[in-house]
Amino acid sequence: GMGGIGKTTLVMEIGAKASEVDQFDDVAIAEFTQEHDLVKIQGKIAKDLGLELTANDDRAAKLRERISGGTKRVLVILDNVWTQLNLWEV
Repeated sequence: GMGGIGKTTLVMEIGAKASEVDQFDDVAIAEFTQEHDLVKIQGKIAKDLGLELTANDDRAAKLRERISGGTKRVLVILDNVWTQLNLWEV
């Protein structure tokens, strides 16, 4: 959508509310940039989920395992995605 109409503000509010009303155990919010720095994005998601990633980790696999492999309900919000994205890489 058009810039400046409040999408990011809305997303942040949704993330906060989802945590407050116990709909999700963990909420991670990552903002993309034009460069799509996957290491930085993975690091932000991991931090929000309380997960430590090292340079030698298979970062995407570790995040996938944390998000879908447990009993916790996890909401991951990706903001500012302008191009097609392979979520298996994130």
